[in-house]
Amino acid sequence: MIQAMWQRGLTALACFLVGFSLGGVDRARGAEPMTLAVLDFDTAGTPALGPDGGVMLAELLSVALGAHDGLRLVERAALRRALDEQALGLSGMVDGATAVRVRRLVGCQALVTGRVFAMSSRLVVTTRIIGTETGHLETVVTEGRPGDDPRVLAAAMADRIARLLAARGSAFAASQTSAAGPAPELAKGVAGMALPRVALRVRETVLNIEDQHSAAANELTTVLLAANFDVRQVSDAALPVELDEYLRKPAAPDGIDVIVLGRAVGQFGLRTGDLVSAKARVKLTAVDTRTQRVLATAEMEAREIDVAARDAALHAISTATREIARDFVPKLVLAWNRKAK
Repeated sequence: MIQAMWQRGLTALACFLVGFSLGGVDRARGAEPMTLAVLDFDTAGTPALGPDGGVMLAELLSVALGAHDGLRLVERAALRRALDEQALGLSGMVDGATAVRVRRLVGCQALVTGRVFAMSSRLVVTTRIIGTETGHLETVVTEGRPGDDPRVLAAAMADRIARLLAARGSAFAASQTSAAGPAPELAKGVAGMALPRVALRVRETVLNIEDQHSAAANELTTVLLAANFDVRQVSDAALPVELDEYLRKPAAPDGIDVIVLGRAVGQFGLRTGDLVSAKARVKLTAVDTRTQRVLATAEMEAREIDVAARDAALHAISTATREIARDFVPKLVLAWNRKAK
């Protein structure tokens, strides 16, 4: 009986919502809509809903959320195609790292999913909203009874989610500066100061194999160029890798003011179903070529998730490098300008 009601609810929802006025506080008119992706709900704890109960609840919730101003929904068919192509059959308890992966696939700012429980004579739905740009997590709990119209339950869930996003939407969406990476912030922070000519040499190991093409060096080069630095390309043979090696023989190619030496390591983390996590550690040291003085050092860790271990490790290295640049680059510029005077 319950499963039949869910089936009827799915086909009738569009007509139902035409005359249904959802209460709540929608996002302000003129504000940029927030893009949501609704994943299937986990209904393993409620077998009476049937094997498709989680899919049907997600469909009902998607349509209900779409009736709210200021919310833009990723089309469910497109979402499913993207997940299937990447072997990501996601439902229920999704974490922040997985949310970031889905953002790359479909461009959403928040994921909505959760679980349904049967407790005595009640149905309890815990809905999780996860910011894919910030990792911010909120939970909404909605209750009903097994015999209730599932359309009403979905509408109540959508109303609570919309109210939450209206009140705390900024916690789910990164600022334009954060979304653009550290370069705009760096350019502003070093404005008016002389910028050194920089060369990079980073030794990188990915899954215990030394990689000749450093993701960390590429990421840092991109950040520096975007912040108006002059980055000089030199052959690997022209620069050492370790600080003590450089200090023993401090010669450097002409036209370079600062050498950035570094080490990046990307390691396998855990495998969960079709997903693989990886962690990375990046350490950077900036040295003044004229005085051989260390200008700045920094170290950062990051974790990422992907369908392949190597891709996850490379993503983690790039993420750690972007984050390390926020403090490392201003420090080396300030120190180099003090020495220059």
